[in-house]
Amino acid sequence: MFSFNANDAEADFDEILNKVQSEPVEIQKNGTAVAVDLSTEEYNRMEALKMELVKSLFENIDEGDLQEGNSFLDELDSGKYD
Repeated sequence: MFSFNANDAEADFDEILNKVQSEPVEIQKNGTAVAVDLSTEEYNRMEALKMELVKSLFENIDEGDLQEGNSFLDELDSGKYD
Protein backbone atom coordinates (compact mmCIF):
# COMPACT_ATOMS: atom_id res chain seq x y z
CA MET A 1 0.00 0.00 0.00
CA PHE A 2 1.35 3.40 -0.95
CA SER A 3 1.52 6.01 1.82
CA PHE A 4 1.39 9.82 1.88
CA ASN A 5 1.69 12.16 4.82
CA ALA A 6 -1.21 14.59 5.10
CA ASN A 7 0.73 17.60 3.83
CA ASP A 8 1.98 15.74 0.75
CA ALA A 9 -1.49 14.33 0.16
CA GLU A 10 -2.91 17.82 0.06
CA ALA A 11 -0.21 19.06 -2.29
CA ASP A 12 -0.26 15.96 -4.54
CA PHE A 13 -3.97 15.14 -4.64
CA ASP A 14 -3.85 14.38 -8.36
CA GLU A 15 -1.13 11.80 -7.73
CA ILE A 16 -3.30 10.15 -5.05
CA LEU A 17 -6.22 9.98 -7.49
CA ASN A 18 -3.96 8.23 -10.00
CA LYS A 19 -2.42 5.79 -7.48
CA VAL A 20 -5.73 4.85 -5.87
CA GLN A 21 -6.90 3.37 -9.17
CA SER A 22 -4.39 0.52 -8.75
CA GLU A 23 -4.01 0.21 -4.97
CA PRO A 24 -5.30 1.66 -1.69
CA VAL A 25 -3.45 4.77 -0.52
CA GLU A 26 -2.79 5.37 3.18
CA ILE A 27 -2.78 8.92 4.54
CA GLN A 28 -0.70 9.58 7.65
CA LYS A 29 -0.76 12.51 10.04
CA ASN A 30 2.09 12.92 12.49
CA GLY A 31 3.29 9.43 11.59
CA THR A 32 -0.05 7.76 12.36
CA ALA A 33 -2.33 6.28 9.70
CA VAL A 34 -5.59 8.23 9.72
CA ALA A 35 -7.26 7.26 6.43
CA VAL A 36 -7.14 4.89 3.49
CA ASP A 37 -8.35 6.02 0.09
CA LEU A 38 -9.84 3.34 -2.17
CA SER A 39 -11.01 3.35 -5.73
CA THR A 40 -14.77 3.33 -6.16
CA GLU A 41 -14.45 -0.14 -7.70
CA GLU A 42 -12.62 -1.51 -4.64
CA TYR A 43 -15.06 0.16 -2.22
CA ASN A 44 -18.05 -1.32 -4.08
CA ARG A 45 -16.40 -4.76 -4.08
CA MET A 46 -15.92 -4.60 -0.30
CA GLU A 47 -19.51 -3.50 0.26
CA ALA A 48 -20.79 -6.34 -1.94
CA LEU A 49 -18.75 -8.83 0.10
CA LYS A 50 -20.29 -7.47 3.31
CA MET A 51 -23.77 -7.87 1.84
CA GLU A 52 -23.00 -11.44 0.77
CA LEU A 53 -21.91 -12.20 4.34
CA VAL A 54 -25.11 -10.75 5.77
CA LYS A 55 -27.21 -12.74 3.29
CA SER A 56 -25.37 -15.96 4.13
CA LEU A 57 -25.90 -15.38 7.85
CA PHE A 58 -29.65 -15.11 7.28
CA GLU A 59 -29.79 -18.16 5.01
CA ASN A 60 -28.18 -20.41 7.63
CA ILE A 61 -29.78 -18.95 10.75
CA ASP A 62 -31.20 -20.96 13.62
CA GLU A 63 -32.71 -19.76 16.88
CA GLY A 64 -29.35 -19.84 18.68
CA ASP A 65 -27.91 -17.35 16.19
CA LEU A 66 -30.47 -14.62 16.83
CA GLN A 67 -29.34 -11.38 18.42
CA GLU A 68 -30.67 -7.88 18.91
CA GLY A 69 -30.50 -5.87 15.67
CA ASN A 70 -28.70 -2.78 16.96
CA SER A 71 -25.87 -4.81 18.50
CA PHE A 72 -25.42 -6.67 15.19
CA LEU A 73 -25.30 -3.37 13.28
CA ASP A 74 -22.76 -2.02 15.78
CA GLU A 75 -20.61 -5.12 15.21
CA LEU A 76 -20.97 -4.70 11.46
CA ASP A 77 -19.96 -1.03 11.67
CA SER A 78 -16.99 -1.85 13.90
CA GLY A 79 -15.61 -4.17 11.22
CA LYS A 80 -16.12 -7.41 13.15
CA TYR A 81 -17.18 -9.19 9.95
CA ASP A 82 -14.68 -7.56 7.57
